[in-house]
Amino acid sequence: MAKKSFSLRLSLNIFLFVGILLIIVLVIVSVSSHRIIIKESKRSAEAMLRASVKDIEKDLSVVETIVRNASWWAVTNMKNDQSLYRITSAMVKNNVHIVGSSIALRKGLHHGDTWFAPYSYQDTETGEIRSFQMGNENYDYFQMQWYAAVAADQKPHWSDPYYDVGGGEMLMVTYSAPIMDQQGNMLGVITADVSVEWLQEKMEAIKPFPQSTASLVSENRKFIASSINSSMSVVDSQVRAETEGNKRLQALEQAISEGKDSMMNVKLNGKWAFVVFGPLENRWAASITFQYSDVLSGVSRMNLIIALVGLLGLLLMFVLCYVLVHRFAKPITDLTDAALVVSKGDFDAALPQIKTDDEIMSLRNAFAYMQRSLKDYISELKVTTASNERMESELNIARNIQAALLVHDFPKGVTTNEQGAEFLHYDIHAFLEPAKQVGGDLYDFRIKNDTLYFAIGDVSGKGVPAALVMGVSRASLRFINGLNLSMAEVMGRVNNIVAEGNSTGMFVTLFCGRINLKTGECLYCNAGHNPIIVKPSDGDAYFLRAKPNIAVGLFPDFPYMGETLQLHPGDKLLLYTDGVSEAEKVDKSLFGDERLLTWANTSEAFASGTSEQAVSDLYATVKRFTDGNDPNDDITIMIISL
Repeated sequence: MAKKSFSLRLSLNIFLFVGILLIIVLVIVSVSSHRIIIKESKRSAEAMLRASVKDIEKDLSVVETIVRNASWWAVTNMKNDQSLYRITSAMVKNNVHIVGSSIALRKGLHHGDTWFAPYSYQDTETGEIRSFQMGNENYDYFQMQWYAAVAADQKPHWSDPYYDVGGGEMLMVTYSAPIMDQQGNMLGVITADVSVEWLQEKMEAIKPFPQSTASLVSENRKFIASSINSSMSVVDSQVRAETEGNKRLQALEQAISEGKDSMMNVKLNGKWAFVVFGPLENRWAASITFQYSDVLSGVSRMNLIIALVGLLGLLLMFVLCYVLVHRFAKPITDLTDAALVVSKGDFDAALPQIKTDDEIMSLRNAFAYMQRSLKDYISELKVTTASNERMESELNIARNIQAALLVHDFPKGVTTNEQGAEFLHYDIHAFLEPAKQVGGDLYDFRIKNDTLYFAIGDVSGKGVPAALVMGVSRASLRFINGLNLSMAEVMGRVNNIVAEGNSTGMFVTLFCGRINLKTGECLYCNAGHNPIIVKPSDGDAYFLRAKPNIAVGLFPDFPYMGETLQLHPGDKLLLYTDGVSEAEKVDKSLFGDERLLTWANTSEAFASGTSEQAVSDLYATVKRFTDGNDPNDDITIMIISL
């Protein structure tokens, strides 16, 4: 079972790795082939569109030339009705693309008549050229686009497509030009009608792909012709409804309106398509639309075949890998079984023989070496374990002794002033958590003769050496404090005791003081310790700045300087070691003095609770900040409330 599991696992990993490589190759091939084919398809469509545009422009240019030439002929024959009819007939007869022509005179020019417009067209059934005067109340050509546009700016125009009721009776577009006399006055408009059916045949001839469509639109973006009844035309009115909310179609409409020549990807009827478009000289625009699926159908089939062949190859490779791995994994499996026996304590178990001189042989030799090393290590471990157990027991005893040195009876009480009235309600609490089994922080306090003696300190370093210096410092401080000396003298004597014989160079930062519980006067001296926080009863907390004194134990006979602080009922003192202010998160950010001062100004427990509640609240705040990170220094907190 173990051999099968290893073989299967390794074979699957190889299969997965090769499969990922195959997928990457397929993606690269697919993307590259798609890009090449799309690029060539665009180029082909653009070339076909340019050729078709030139072909249409050539025929339309002939129509425009005939109309312009005929306008000069019409000026010279303006008073001869028959000549005007002959002009329109000749235009229809002599150009296969012109299905109708008219000369529409301006109002009152023909014997004062409102309308006069000789019109000639070719009968679709008989092929004869027929003529009639089409202007009347029912056919007010002055309102027609082909006349009104020319009358507005006296320039030639191509009209939008329209069905000419009362004229050619068919769907057509009209080219109209002004008839001007020598004085520059417009006498009328001469026109040539072109059948939309002819333009439709031109569009149907543009077919670069099976489902591609071609479209032709007028200057005003009116649909003229398409290869399949405009169902795929991006400029058809039916498709225009999709432009609302479709930014790509809106951009396409804008580009066509501006007469640009380009290509764009759009989404039509939920499918992606390419649109190649370009302007004609007469301000029309032509476009070819072809779908992604049409262009890429061959590539998709090729990619499918490659994927199927690749999958079959992967399956064959997986079977071959499994057989080979199964064969080569047998020596490793035998070594695994032997290792299980060794792991159960049989260090003399026989290892399998390996006949190949390769990495597996090296692995077998490594197992044999490990087998011998384990036997030696177990013997040494028994000796080391016994030694560590003795040391652990001694450290526990030292921890208990150190804890016993600290004061655990936290006093509360009330003092009276000289007049016998209540003066101070004092409340003291402290907490110490060593970073190791034994630590180097210390705190101490006692009340004697209405005087509160207090101190807090931090020995450089950690562990047993720091704990020994801590014990010496506390014992010295407690003894000297009872000699009724000034705080500077007390600190100086403690410094000399600690510095004497201090070959290790360890030192103690120390803050000590005494408070007259009858008057509130506080005498203190700071020997390189963190500044304590004072919280007045009627103001914000602040750091108590002290005169610069060096830490205890560095140099003997240092002249320490003491100071005085007047306290009042309700004031609070916060004393702490740098295990509080330098508590770290995992990201090495520190709790810091600013965050500590903020706590002193915002903590409800510090403002109105007991000293014990305030100590617990600060400790919990520090622990929340470190978020489970192990402390890097002893944490000591002492709060005195008055």
